[in-house]
Amino acid sequence: MEKIALGFLIWGCFAAKFPVILAISFALCPMVFAYAHVSSPSISRPLVWVLLNIAYWLLSGLLTGGMYLPDLTSMDYWSGEGRAYISYVPLLFVLGWRSRPNILPWLMNQFLFVALLGFTLAVIWMKTKTPFLEVGSQGLFTGLQTSHSGAGMFWAVVCTILLIYGFEVSSRWHQLGGFLAVVPLFGAASREALFALVFAFGLWIFRKKGRKKYWVGAALGLMFSFIMVFAGQTIIDRTMVIFNLNGISSLTSNTTGTGAAQGSTISRDDSGLFNIRMRFLLWQDALAKWGGSPICGLGFGRFNDTITQYDGIENLCQVATAGQKNYADQIQFSKDDEILSTGNAHNTYFQVLAELGLIGIILLIGLWLCFWKRFGDTIREAKRILAVRDEIDANNLLFLNRAVALSTAVRGAIVCVGFGALFGDAWMAPSNMLILVAAIAVAEIVRRLILAFDEDHRSSMAAAKPAT
Repeated sequence: MEKIALGFLIWGCFAAKFPVILAISFALCPMVFAYAHVSSPSISRPLVWVLLNIAYWLLSGLLTGGMYLPDLTSMDYWSGEGRAYISYVPLLFVLGWRSRPNILPWLMNQFLFVALLGFTLAVIWMKTKTPFLEVGSQGLFTGLQTSHSGAGMFWAVVCTILLIYGFEVSSRWHQLGGFLAVVPLFGAASREALFALVFAFGLWIFRKKGRKKYWVGAALGLMFSFIMVFAGQTIIDRTMVIFNLNGISSLTSNTTGTGAAQGSTISRDDSGLFNIRMRFLLWQDALAKWGGSPICGLGFGRFNDTITQYDGIENLCQVATAGQKNYADQIQFSKDDEILSTGNAHNTYFQVLAELGLIGIILLIGLWLCFWKRFGDTIREAKRILAVRDEIDANNLLFLNRAVALSTAVRGAIVCVGFGALFGDAWMAPSNMLILVAAIAVAEIVRRLILAFDEDHRSSMAAAKPAT
């Protein structure tokens, strides 16, 4: 049952253009959760953090008018602010699942198949430029995703997990899958995803011990360069704009007004620079809004509103109690332009600060630090058991090594999304969050299995110890 639910979650995330697949997964996950907790109910620390985050979002949105209960029946809401709930509600139901050790290699094989299929679609798109597989005026690859940035972060997470897992267990197939996943990532031409992948995998290499890490880093650098030459011209052009000194000096030019919501006009003389200028404007606006209410923010869902009324203590704790969602009209650009989404600040941390204040950012970062520490503990526990490998049979030895690799890979994926959130809405985007949720679900199952194995192992050792 767990594999069925996770299968729909993984492939539903891969084929986001067909939301019925995800809908089936969302129906199955609570069933698996209920079945797992009938005999052994438990509440883990990450589950508490998830509940606190979602409860705070709901409370903030309902009290400030950022959302109304009828919004829950609107598809427009679920493609906007509601995406945060789509990303995090599944975490409520996948934490605490129970399964057998073979779910770990099953998960990694699913990731491998996803990479192979994504590579195939990317190659087909490169040869045919099929409109169904691309989006926007620049014709950026999305595959079966709904946006190029979402597709980019999806592939960044898949690539990070496959590469780190593959190198940790010396699996050539998973290493190959990681390299293949780079091709659709470059096709999507998401700079956010590229930087996130490089940072996450670079951090993993940096933390490795021994000289092998230098060879791995050099080999990956050459491989990435080779792929970019043949598949990544668009992302090269888009990335080089950032390092163009003339472009950097003009980032703040051609803008008027004090913030996005106050009515700004952006020159579109260069689509790459326009995109970067727009981000700077959105970041300024988000920080200005946070400054007006640093403790609790304006209210969940209020970032992209033209605010008409505030209540509370200015510059301390004031919330928006009235607003009009005409943000796209205030910024003068075509509404069907895929370069920009005005629904978010293109920086999750700034947007959370603006909408939810310090309380919201502490809850969000606390949740992911909890996962980071939790899987770090899993790695240390597994390595402690492996230290007495003479007393472990071959199957358990293989499982423990895979458990270390998966936990390390999931930590790498958390870093990937966390870094990507500096330039986009990565922490609230279902496209990359749901694939991460699937990996977390199995990592949690593996953690429980390791703890149970350790307890059984200690019991057997105590029973075998001769009496004195």
